[in-house]
Amino acid sequence: MRPLKACRMKCNESLPDEDRGKCFQNYWNLGSRNRRANYIASLININPKKTEKLGPRKKYRECSYKYSIIINGIQKPICKTCLIATIGETKGFIEIVGEKKKNAFSVIISPDRRGIAPSGNKRSAEEIQNAKDHILSFPKYESHYFRNRTSKKYLSSDLSIAKMYDMYKQTVDKPVSLTLYKNCFYSLNLAFKKPKQDTCFKCDIFEIKLKVLEEGEEKENLRQERDKHHQLADDAFKAKQVDKEVASSDTKKRAYTFDLQQCLPTPFLTANTVFYKRQLWTFNLTVHDLATNEVTCFMWDESTAGRGGNQIASCIYRLLLELNDVEEVTFYSDTCGGQNKNQQVAFMFTFAFTKLPNLKIINHKFL
Repeated sequence: MRPLKACRMKCNESLPDEDRGKCFQNYWNLGSRNRRANYIASLININPKKTEKLGPRKKYRECSYKYSIIINGIQKPICKTCLIATIGETKGFIEIVGEKKKNAFSVIISPDRRGIAPSGNKRSAEEIQNAKDHILSFPKYESHYFRNRTSKKYLSSDLSIAKMYDMYKQTVDKPVSLTLYKNCFYSLNLAFKKPKQDTCFKCDIFEIKLKVLEEGEEKENLRQERDKHHQLADDAFKAKQVDKEVASSDTKKRAYTFDLQQCLPTPFLTANTVFYKRQLWTFNLTVHDLATNEVTCFMWDESTAGRGGNQIASCIYRLLLELNDVEEVTFYSDTCGGQNKNQQVAFMFTFAFTKLPNLKIINHKFL
């Protein structure tokens, strides 16, 4: 509600601010645009003009508008400028309502019909579903590292929305727009970007919390926890360096790192039709000898076995069988529970002691 300016009708003297505030509140409590328009129409009185000026100052107005406002059930005359300031409406809206009332056959003006007619570009639910079905027809895979923490699915890195949209247009007679196709894609929780593989989950939590917390005791304690976590990580990498040096100087000791690499589609093709097919996945467990820099790869496809703890344990056991004169072995891996940090791998180490008498110590450390 804006303050009143001085006018010929002296509205600023006859209308207290308290009454104006009630009018303002009552007006906006009406809600819809049509109800507000009809309320304003009831405050406008249209009469034929009484006099007509001649000469160059002649006005072609057919009628005159008188405005009023309702205070305590009584209509009081008010000028147009003060009415606009009191109810907080725009001048254009007041003039449109007045024009509609002048042309109306009753005291009720015609309602605003904008937004009622259906959009000419609106697509049916069936067309949108067809676009989603096309997107879902592409093979999807889960993140190797974040399967337990996200439901997001990933498509082949060789794909893109533009490439998928081009293939989609070849399958339908009336395709949706590229913008709508993109919206359908993102609504399905899909992505092409490879997940961050070297991001520590705890580090991410610390960084997010530190960004939103204000300076204080809680934030300082969180910084100390983060620094302690970083120190543990540094100690782990230093321990790996020590194990590497020990393995390099002592032939009876070995140090390895191992990890399951990204699944490989077999065969690797980029033809459009391949993206609709269920490709054969090949798994590759890579073991790196820290002392000699030699790499051993254990490869198999999904028709042979899966990629769980039993398969990882079998590969590591196969490696241990080759270590005839080694007494101590140290392994480093990540903490993926479904593959590396599980009871199957631990049981395999116990079993190895019973079959390989030369082995005295097996260390499994996690980074």
